[in-house]
Amino acid sequence: MKTLRIIVLLLGILLIGRLGPAECHALEYCWSLSYPGMTSPPETIRVGVQDLGNGHYILSGQAKIILVVNPNQYNTFIVSGSAEMINNSLDVSLRLTSNGKISLLPGVSEALGTIVMYMHLNPGTLSGTYARIIDGTNGHLQLTGTFFDGTVTSTPCK
Repeated sequence: MKTLRIIVLLLGILLIGRLGPAECHALEYCWSLSYPGMTSPPETIRVGVQDLGNGHYILSGQAKIILVVNPNQYNTFIVSGSAEMINNSLDVSLRLTSNGKISLLPGVSEALGTIVMYMHLNPGTLSGTYARIIDGTNGHLQLTGTFFDGTVTSTPCK
């Protein structure tokens, strides 16, 4: 009986109106990242942010991260994550992934790279601190747990 109700409901929806993708418009935010000893231009993160209400946010976008072995080149990472208002601060959890020249592994032209990042931001300025761990592999060699931390600054998106 329950299955019949679900089938009738789905058929009704299909007959009444076309099912299409939900429209979603996100606000765009950008940050620059720096860490002690960094001499090249800052790394950047550019995301669309969807406010779910009650201090919950979803983030999606891209990041330009410096190749450690060649600080004049960047790799593009896909960014996904979330943010929460916790104790009067905005805490952000991000996962960055790329299949490119992360080149922290010797002699590697391309590798699968992941970065797990945590940002602790002032909700008024959207700037603060971050910490991240980089993992990478090309199937033969593996880089595990390279740690970076520094400052994150809200910047205008270009």
